[in-house]
Amino acid sequence: MRPGYLLGMVVIVGLCAGSAWAADTDGDGVPDASDNAPYVWNPGQEDWDSDGVGDVADNAPNVWNPEQRDYDSDGVGDVADNAPLCSNPTQEDSDADYIGDVYDPYPFDGNLPVISVIAKLGGPYTVTPGNPIILDVSGSDSDFDDYLGFWLDLDGDGDYRDADKVYYGVDLDSITVPWDKVQAFGLDSGTHNIWLKVGAYNGTATDMATVTPEPATLALLALGGLGVLIDRRRK
Repeated sequence: MRPGYLLGMVVIVGLCAGSAWAADTDGDGVPDASDNAPYVWNPGQEDWDSDGVGDVADNAPNVWNPEQRDYDSDGVGDVADNAPLCSNPTQEDSDADYIGDVYDPYPFDGNLPVISVIAKLGGPYTVTPGNPIILDVSGSDSDFDDYLGFWLDLDGDGDYRDADKVYYGVDLDSITVPWDKVQAFGLDSGTHNIWLKVGAYNGTATDMATVTPEPATLALLALGGLGVLIDRRRK
């Protein structure tokens, strides 16, 4: 093989490798790896709500929602959708009560009483190492005969976005908190209060439950602390 031919092949391979590292799918001059909307042209990278998703691709550009949840797949993010359970891409709201016509039982009357909602979280709960927590929400209800929305606050900071998703259902009996979430929020050590928010139509309610590690786990934690104390005294 001639040296010049080999050199040309090396240059071509090098260029191809370089282009792979600097891929720019939408051709806006911003590499995909750092583009906040890699499939939509937006050289200015505008992101009004600072959620890491560019305005041109954000399904709720004025509300922070990095996970872009859209339960009804209508292109409007749950956090901004006036009927998050019913597809309504145009967001019609005839009585301007912030409840979409497709979900509003009285779409032309904006002065309805607030719906009564009951949130029941059950408990108290005991954490067993390696196992999820099964939360009993079967007592939750409302006088609005439609879906209920369930949100979890696992660390008591008032942010009800701690679950992997918003749970919806008419007859939802339980919500499972997986072991990785249990660990992530420290529920496997010490006693903690967790909160449930339930929403239906224009009403919401909350309830609290206590989570405690099983006695054997607490004993191991105590022994671990004692061992650290003895070790420090030896030093």
